[in-house]
Amino acid sequence: MIYSENVWQLSGWTGYVKAFAEAAMVGALADWFAVTALFHYPLGIQIPHTNLIENRKKDIADNLGHFVVDNFLSTSTIRPYIYRIEVTKNIANWFLIDKNKQRVSDEIRKIIVSYLLSTNDKAITRFLSEKISDFTPKIPANKLLSQAIFYLYEHRWQDKILTYLLNQIDKYLAQNKHLIQDKVQFALLPDFVNALLSQKITEGLQDFITEIIQNPTHAIRKEIDQKIVSFTKELSYSPQWEQSLSELKNQWLSKENLQPHITNLWFFIKTQLLEDLEKQQNSNIDIFLNKNIDKLASSLANDFSKQQQIDRWIQKNIYQFVLRNKSQINTLISNTIGNWHGRELSEKLELEVGKDLQFIRINGTLVGGLVGLIIYILTRLIF
Repeated sequence: MIYSENVWQLSGWTGYVKAFAEAAMVGALADWFAVTALFHYPLGIQIPHTNLIENRKKDIADNLGHFVVDNFLSTSTIRPYIYRIEVTKNIANWFLIDKNKQRVSDEIRKIIVSYLLSTNDKAITRFLSEKISDFTPKIPANKLLSQAIFYLYEHRWQDKILTYLLNQIDKYLAQNKHLIQDKVQFALLPDFVNALLSQKITEGLQDFITEIIQNPTHAIRKEIDQKIVSFTKELSYSPQWEQSLSELKNQWLSKENLQPHITNLWFFIKTQLLEDLEKQQNSNIDIFLNKNIDKLASSLANDFSKQQQIDRWIQKNIYQFVLRNKSQINTLISNTIGNWHGRELSEKLELEVGKDLQFIRINGTLVGGLVGLIIYILTRLIF
């Protein structure tokens, strides 16, 4: 512009060039000042209402927090979005992919290994011993034992046990018949009685045992049933049994007695788990995890009503959580930005929009030049 002013007279096209150049320079300087004033003091001069981001950091932080909450977390904004979420279906489909399933299984294994290796074994065994010891007085040993016996009775375990014992006795009698006959003859019979009667007694005993084994409604079995029922009732309501079993229980389940057993049990379980987790293939835990992940994924993928039920629960809780914590989200945004140093905030924003700022300056130059050129043309036409 200066060159054209001094070399060429303002006539013809040079006037247009001058008008464009003057206006472009003004536009460029104005945009430079405006952009610079956002992030810095122009030329280092502390002009009022400049270096806005650094000086008004708190206001910017508060306004941004309010803006996000009011425009993105309002009831009308989040409700349609949240109620379109299909979490369960997406999770099920994701789990059905073998690679994802294995990834989850591997992560669970890592968590288990990390936990087992980092646990305080003494603290765990002490905790378990204390909890069991604290719970021990609440256990009605007599009633618990009575219920256990009655459970076995209802499932006819007494028949199985009696049949097994009688079979063993019958087998022993058959294998040692002559020895038993000799003992019976020697102990019970006078010398003048021959061995035939001894044999009959032994065989009669075998027949009696066989009869009980083969007859499920034998009188002996019924008598045993009656004795068991009677004993379970006595066990439940007898103060003597209650006191005796309670003393035995408290002695056996005392902290001092439990501690070594629980310690051994814990180390056994821990060792078994770690050994299984070290296997690269066919780990029992891997098989268990994969089986249950498959079961869960298939159940979720094929059960539409369950999908809806779970999704509704998730949607409802997310919606309520967001509404309950809107103010905290506002505070989080405001405090996070407010805790940044003013210079840091200014530099972060300037780096994010730096390229666009250059185009703002270029656009300001071009727009300013065009406006100046238009004004110059209109002035020439009018005057």
